[in-house]
Amino acid sequence: MQRLTLMNRIKNISLRLLFGLILGGLCQVNGSAQTTVVRLFKEAENLMDKGKYKQAIEKYDSIYLFQPGNPKLFYNRASAYIYTQKYSKALVDLNKSISLDTAYFDAYFNRAFVHSFLRNEAFAIGDYTVYLEKYPNDEEALLARGKLYMEQQEYTSAIADLRQYASLGNKNHEVYISLYYAYRATNQPNAAQLYLDSALVAKPLNSKYNIIKAEMLFDDKKYEEACTYYDKAIRSNYGNIDLYIAKAEAKYLQGLYNDAVVEMDNALRYKPNNANLHYDKAFYLLQSKRYKESLAAGKNALKHQYSDSSTLYFLLAVCSNNLGLAEDACTYFTKANELGNKDAANYLKQVCEE
Repeated sequence: MQRLTLMNRIKNISLRLLFGLILGGLCQVNGSAQTTVVRLFKEAENLMDKGKYKQAIEKYDSIYLFQPGNPKLFYNRASAYIYTQKYSKALVDLNKSISLDTAYFDAYFNRAFVHSFLRNEAFAIGDYTVYLEKYPNDEEALLARGKLYMEQQEYTSAIADLRQYASLGNKNHEVYISLYYAYRATNQPNAAQLYLDSALVAKPLNSKYNIIKAEMLFDDKKYEEACTYYDKAIRSNYGNIDLYIAKAEAKYLQGLYNDAVVEMDNALRYKPNNANLHYDKAFYLLQSKRYKESLAAGKNALKHQYSDSSTLYFLLAVCSNNLGLAEDACTYFTKANELGNKDAANYLKQVCEE
């Protein structure tokens, strides 16, 4: 929820209605009391405008003595309570305001905001719904209710609100990405991709959006395109080793083994003692038939205690075998076999028992 926008709206509505409040309530008082009420309301207006909300509340308390049944009084005082973060008191006043005038739609809007802040999501949605029945194209209400629907995982309803919000000319990248998630959750990949692309048009350098796009392309086996978006994400996340790992895998799946090695070296600059990174580098070097380098990277993985020992010893054995280091190869094949590597058993028979 765009709290600042909503808070400004609350203040503006409160001030706009203030003069009407005075005129509507004067029928309840006479003589000098009228003068007092007008003065108090003007003083409260000035205090609200200056951000002196606690003093404004005191003025509204005084007005209550003259106009205890005026819904706008409770509405305005609730606005002051919101600004002083006394949300429970604001809720009491808004309940009173609505009980006195059930057609007071701005009070529903403000009460929805308070309910959202108090995590009463279902009540907030209900109040926004009442408000939107009167003002169906109110952008702030559509956006706020749409986000609440997203939080409640009511994706179909969220889509309806957020699409309507966007159709009113609002190019909001956060709304686009919310629609992406909502469409993905409802198994509508084409629509999801459309809104992800819209988010990227609005924020082309957003790392999160570029990562999502890269992962989507990766899942579609469009590895070359995925690398383009991984690169965009890396530009603002140089130390994010997961991005280098993902890009390395995409390069590997294209058969670009040396490029994959480069990405693992990039990752190792940030995590030089990471055993998994050393193993992945060794694996890609092995695919490139760079056996000596692969053997060295594998030994680094062993040094840093790579967890899958059977797989690592098998890699070391293959490298040693291809380098003509028969004794070392058999030693590694034996260790891999003892740790349960099935491929190692076959190599022991073919290489080491001959």
